[in-house]
Amino acid sequence: MIQIVRDDSYWVRHNIIEHHYLHKWPSPLSLPFSYRITVNGNHAAPDRRPFGIIVLKKLQHSRQKGVFGYAGLPTAWQLLDLARVWIHPSLQKQHHSGHSMSVFSQAVSRLWQPVGKPHERICRVQRDWLAHHPPVFPDLPYHIRLIVSYCQLEYHDGIAYKASGFVEHGLSSDREKKIFIKRLPMPRCKYFPNQYQLKLPLPLAAANPTQERES
Repeated sequence: MIQIVRDDSYWVRHNIIEHHYLHKWPSPLSLPFSYRITVNGNHAAPDRRPFGIIVLKKLQHSRQKGVFGYAGLPTAWQLLDLARVWIHPSLQKQHHSGHSMSVFSQAVSRLWQPVGKPHERICRVQRDWLAHHPPVFPDLPYHIRLIVSYCQLEYHDGIAYKASGFVEHGLSSDREKKIFIKRLPMPRCKYFPNQYQLKLPLPLAAANPTQERES
């Protein structure tokens, strides 16, 4: 079974820099936060690398026509960018995009899995974002309502995004990327300080015995 757990550790950042085709962790100014993929309860592959990693962040620009930042659309603070997805080679099937579509779609779809009691329903990524970056101005819209991903045509054809529930929304201004969006429902709960606390499945040292500390 494919599951995801929150993990912002050095181990995760190191593996993105080492193995993702961009070889770069997002800027700290974009407030990146990440998930690690687990398989059947196992937290690492036999080679001690993660089974996969998902990284989201804030976009650096404040609006995009027809997507966010304009009247009647989500604000820039109600949107996250699906910035990195890396799947361990052992889970990848023969697909030229470099991703196993089934693992990609199963893992990414966990982001909008509903959590909480029925009268307090909220998508997992919406809840986790509030824990990662609580709203500075809670009187303004703050719930994440949109996930955007800029699919580089050099590396992807977008099939895995569509299988995950994203909808294609045209090309970027440089025409080198396809834009995919996923709209999230409005949560039934509101933010209260100290309400959203992260609970990792086990100490990171136990999940990764070779983990190094960041200096």
